[in-house]
Amino acid sequence: MKQTRAFFIWIAARKRMRRLDSFIPWRRSQFRTHLTPYAAVLERYRYWTSPDAHPKQALTGLLVLVHCLRPLELRRLKVSDVRPPDELELGGRHIKLAPPVVAALDRYLAWRAENYTGPSDYLLVSAAGRMSDRPISKQTLSRPTFLGIGPSSLRQTAIRCLVQLGVDGLELAAQTRLQLAAAQEYQLAFGQQMDRERQLRGNGFIS
Repeated sequence: MKQTRAFFIWIAARKRMRRLDSFIPWRRSQFRTHLTPYAAVLERYRYWTSPDAHPKQALTGLLVLVHCLRPLELRRLKVSDVRPPDELELGGRHIKLAPPVVAALDRYLAWRAENYTGPSDYLLVSAAGRMSDRPISKQTLSRPTFLGIGPSSLRQTAIRCLVQLGVDGLELAAQTRLQLAAAQEYQLAFGQQMDRERQLRGNGFIS
């Protein structure tokens, strides 16, 4: 999958950087970007792919970072949406999962089967779901202690990675499930950020 390959190319490129730039906010109408610093993304990725990570946090974080899932898409996932050995059904589409995400999913399903005894058919479960069939809450996903990074910010950072690697608007829309107009907004916003960063590097402010 092109998006997954692009992510790992981006990870390798980030490891070669000596300094990490902070995001530059940009606004057009009501569109606003808020990115996670690359150092934090790399730290989270290493943690989520390690055996030390909580299975639910690892799966959630990797689904956002590698496959750009929205919080609402995460909340709506059902156990029946899992298509072994390496696919997930999402809004009528089948997404082929990257190997680290498959490993995280397998570990999470084993953890869920051992630890969850409630009636919920949702893939991601929480304490509230032990009493009724309800999805994990938006508040739980956004809690700083859950992922360590806001899921929306993490998703935007993953989208910026794709734009940085030259993914065109149609492919960006397909991979992220954005409307084409929204994908073009991201391309413009992040393109301006990258132009600004190149100027700063040229002036010696960023190396």
